[in-house]
Amino acid sequence: MNLTKKEKFSFGFGVLGKDAICCSVGNFLMFYFTDVLFLTPAFVGTLFFVARIWDAINDPMMGLVVDNAHNRFGKFRTWLLVGTLLNAVVFFTMFNTFS
Repeated sequence: MNLTKKEKFSFGFGVLGKDAICCSVGNFLMFYFTDVLFLTPAFVGTLFFVARIWDAINDPMMGLVVDNAHNRFGKFRTWLLVGTLLNAVVFFTMFNTFS
């Protein structure tokens, strides 16, 4: 597949924002876990490592799910809506102590 330079730039520019948010949240989450919740840095590092491994396993599986999903909204639009709502809930609960 041949992509134009405009398409390549557009994809890279679109991913830049998502990656900046993920890096910012990851860095703040490390500080939050260690300095606010007083978890040990070794535990938090292991937790982040396990999350990355799970992400490497989960991404191809979700790719199969999305490729095989067919409904009246298209195969990807439903997952964008579900992912957006789940991310909102997860990001809200991620920085709550509930106490």
